[in-house]
Amino acid sequence: MRLSTATGIDTREGFEILYHFSYDKAGTYFTIKVLIPKENPKIKSITPIYIAANWIEREMHELLGIDFDGHPNLKPLLTSDDWPEDKYPLRRDYESHASEV
Repeated sequence: MRLSTATGIDTREGFEILYHFSYDKAGTYFTIKVLIPKENPKIKSITPIYIAANWIEREMHELLGIDFDGHPNLKPLLTSDDWPEDKYPLRRDYESHASEV
């Protein structure tokens, strides 16, 4: 099977990651759901196994603040160079600071 994509969601229970795998021969998808506690948002990176996870783990790290242990490069992809390190725009408690600019 191959990793198609992954989805990160901030829920009331914690951070959910949905890993979507495709079994192309059968035309089937499988999804594995993982719940990560908000108090310690860490999980092992799957990038060493599925290189396709590289960018999506970087995005989830940048936008939700999930740490992927063992990821080779969690450098931001989407936010500006001066973006505050402790602000995660896809978190439920995020408040935009656009009005301050």
